[in-house]
Amino acid sequence: MKKKILFFLVYDEYERNFVKTGIIKDLKKKFNVSLIFYENDVSKKKLKNSLFNFKYSRDQIYKFNLLNWSASINNEDKSTSFKFQNVGIFLKVHFIYPNEKKLSTIINFIPRILIKILKLFNYFKYKYLTSNNTLLKRYKRKFPPNSKIKDAIKKINPDLIVFPTKGNHPALLDVMRSKKVKSKVFLLCDNWDNPSSKFYLPPKVEFISVWGKQGKKHAIKCNNFVSKNIEILGTPKYSNFIKNKNIKLKSHFNFRYFLFLESWVHDGLQDALSELNDIISKNKDFNGYKIIFRTHPHRRDPRRFNIKNLKNVIMDPNIKANYENNIRDNRALTDLNYYPPLLQNSDLIVCGPTTMLIESAMYYKKTILLATKGKEYFNHKNCYEKMLHLKEVSKFPLLRVTKSLTDLDRDIKNLMKVKINKNIKLKNDNILEYFLTSKTLSYSKNLKISLQKILS
Repeated sequence: MKKKILFFLVYDEYERNFVKTGIIKDLKKKFNVSLIFYENDVSKKKLKNSLFNFKYSRDQIYKFNLLNWSASINNEDKSTSFKFQNVGIFLKVHFIYPNEKKLSTIINFIPRILIKILKLFNYFKYKYLTSNNTLLKRYKRKFPPNSKIKDAIKKINPDLIVFPTKGNHPALLDVMRSKKVKSKVFLLCDNWDNPSSKFYLPPKVEFISVWGKQGKKHAIKCNNFVSKNIEILGTPKYSNFIKNKNIKLKSHFNFRYFLFLESWVHDGLQDALSELNDIISKNKDFNGYKIIFRTHPHRRDPRRFNIKNLKNVIMDPNIKANYENNIRDNRALTDLNYYPPLLQNSDLIVCGPTTMLIESAMYYKKTILLATKGKEYFNHKNCYEKMLHLKEVSKFPLLRVTKSLTDLDRDIKNLMKVKINKNIKLKNDNILEYFLTSKTLSYSKNLKISLQKILS
């Protein structure tokens, strides 16, 4: 008899990564797999024929986010990433918004100061006066386990619950509160930084998968996972990337280009984009080149880029409509097949501290990592220096870290002179293996092996 698996899909992104890639279909050959969807962040057309769905109220999500933040504050000593995010994201308050009328700014200025004071008060309260365990008990008293999740677990009685995630989720906590004693839980980290940037709430899951050796090290150090319960699997979204890396792919564009990528840090990117535009204009070696500018697919920053006067800059048409219409929905996804040709046919990649550093390395791309200062605390310099998962990326032989825009021209010229040979590729691949295992190529096969191992 096939072992029963309950597979959670809490974002459309995971439906893309695990269903569209054929992972779930392949798993069903070996296991009895049931899917359960999170209604808040999965599009309705995918929920139409699903057997199990669940959702949460805004109030519960808000309270869960406070609980999540308090866990990060209580454990700042475990990872530099925790403190950086606490200060740079959770304590951040916009006093002036883009395109806001002066009268509106004046009216809202005092309320925004009060919000800032409240956030600071909560930060120090969680840090020194209220432990996460206290908040967790209050949360559990107010919010019992989600009834739909409990019903699904009771009806299926799974041998294993599989939960892909980019961090903490209220459903993950409810799974741990609702599961049968015999049901094991396997957390699949779908983001590179998860083991070092997210502190998972107790009770922790028994098993976790990570991208590579770095992720395993961070899962132990930052989240107290047991070494034998950590599987190094990579991520399914990159299987196709690696499969196509040595195949010549047709370019999306009929001209040569640099690829400029927005990371989750906005500060200073407008200046960097303008500087890169000038460098192309003034350098005869780059005559005819364009800059393909790709904004972050799930950007949350309300500020807009001004590229009208940058003659060498073109917004990536794949994401242009989402950006212009200010779509901030996780469901606005790019097909995974779009990325390999985009990366492979670029002559240079310029980006902030983003996961596309890993994607660039897969394709042996010359890469400029922006680590420049900014007007805000949440800038590229601080992100590069304080996010734990970025500490060792400078080891990539085709990557240069630019700490000042005045050095950008020099860094690009020097990097473009580098000849990519077998030795450089070998060194690149050895370093890449530390961050992202080559087992990613056969993710589906290795996932099945891991599931069988856990179930045994």
